[in-house]
Amino acid sequence: MKNNVKIKSALINQKKLMNISFTSFRITFIILFLISIINIGCSRSPEPIEYGKDNCSYCKMSIVEKQFGTELITKKGKINKFDSIECLAAFLESGGINIGDVLSCWVTDYYHPGNFINADESFYLHSDNLRSPMGEFLSGYSNINDAKRSMNQYGGNIMKWEEVKSLVKKNWLEK
Repeated sequence: MKNNVKIKSALINQKKLMNISFTSFRITFIILFLISIINIGCSRSPEPIEYGKDNCSYCKMSIVEKQFGTELITKKGKINKFDSIECLAAFLESGGINIGDVLSCWVTDYYHPGNFINADESFYLHSDNLRSPMGEFLSGYSNINDAKRSMNQYGGNIMKWEEVKSLVKKNWLEK
């Protein structure tokens, strides 16, 4: 009789352990599932701009010109869209966002609308003969040769991202 009690007790303990293990597995699975759902909502790359529908996060105007759309992605995955390079730069320089919250900035490649290039790696042309949507005359390029091709056609000078931000700060925000 004592052996039967010991066997029953052992079986009950084993069943409890299995229930605990299964419950732990379910909780772990649910946590991992929720984390993956959250990460899906946190974009790390630009998304296509819906021209004529999306509005600029800085000036609030409709984004319509395909050669000039830009985006800023926060570390939390929020995407801010802009109608021009100058609006993106002004948003950053005016304190529209805490710089520590910025994951990346993207500009449209002038010769390849629809293709985004990282703002820090891009080349820019500032030319009075190539008007951008907000009138700062800035266009972005994925490589120096394309920027030089536009400079040969329109004149102006080639810049990098830090110079663009300084120009916009001086011309827009310090006036």
